[in-house]
Amino acid sequence: MENAQAIENSEAGAAGSDRPMPGDLFAVQRAQMAASQARVNDVTDLRLQHALRSLKRENFVDPGFVPLAYAEIEAESAGRKLLKPRDLAKLLQSLDIGTGGRALEIAGGASYGAAVLAMMGQNVSVLEHPTASDRAARAFEAQGLVPPEFLADASLRTALAGRSFDTILVNGAVEFVPDEWLAALAEGGRLGMVVRDGPVGRARIYTKSGAATAFRTVFDAAPSLIQGFEKKPVFIF
Repeated sequence: MENAQAIENSEAGAAGSDRPMPGDLFAVQRAQMAASQARVNDVTDLRLQHALRSLKRENFVDPGFVPLAYAEIEAESAGRKLLKPRDLAKLLQSLDIGTGGRALEIAGGASYGAAVLAMMGQNVSVLEHPTASDRAARAFEAQGLVPPEFLADASLRTALAGRSFDTILVNGAVEFVPDEWLAALAEGGRLGMVVRDGPVGRARIYTKSGAATAFRTVFDAAPSLIQGFEKKPVFIF
């Protein structure tokens, strides 16, 4: 009887060891996100695909959103709502990012988008509210990445004076495009963001050439507005 019980316990333990641990489940979800939310939406950059499969998005979202880290939702992160994985991936793909450039993420909360850019070989900075600094640093360190240069600026504008970047990623939507963001583009640099007009939003890529900056529309999306970047209401009498 004792031997039979021992065998039964051993088999039960072996069966239990085959069950996926939480970390394994996240790995499966990361792979599914890259396949079903990015690759099927024409995201073909292999560096970007690798970053999406490798980065632990659960480290960048607020605790209440950890179980939903890889869902097609705007997960909350250090006071912001992250772009849905599909929208982020398509925006980064559309930015046609080179190697070794200077990249900036704006309003990224704990800076998941900046971490993706870092894994794509960019020298990364983030422009965010001062309260997000420690959270972003911890998330990067948990991933084994060097924390980004943090430009603390509650207005998300003034800290850019005298700076220039090859790539700028805006995490969220705006109803108007600040001049300070366009001025921070290096020659040939590109800025990716979603501009909304009421409920309708479209992702745009702005490109700087000389003194001019032009944009093209790349896809439809309607993420949440970044607070402070709504148009002021106009009253007509």
